[in-house]
Amino acid sequence: MVTIVCILAVIPYIGLQIKAISESYHLITETEISDNIFFDSATYVVLIIALFSAYYGKNYNKVLMRTKMKKIGLNLFKTKQFILNLNSIFSRSLIVFSD
Repeated sequence: MVTIVCILAVIPYIGLQIKAISESYHLITETEISDNIFFDSATYVVLIIALFSAYYGKNYNKVLMRTKMKKIGLNLFKTKQFILNLNSIFSRSLIVFSD
């Protein structure tokens, strides 16, 4: 329960940071902020952060990688974790731009 409350408390602050990065980029490059989520720079910042965290956030456990079946299970777990991370970060960007 505490974890859920902490996550719900942190999500708006992460959204504000992403929005600040996007607005700073537009301020420096003197471009307009797009209303379309696919053409705004914040979407690409979120995707880069998601890919970076998925790539460098991998956990290698040598004990679990002894058999082929355990390798497959661990790879499926990493894929599922990557998809969940990508979805959560993308949903955060939707929260930021839903105003």
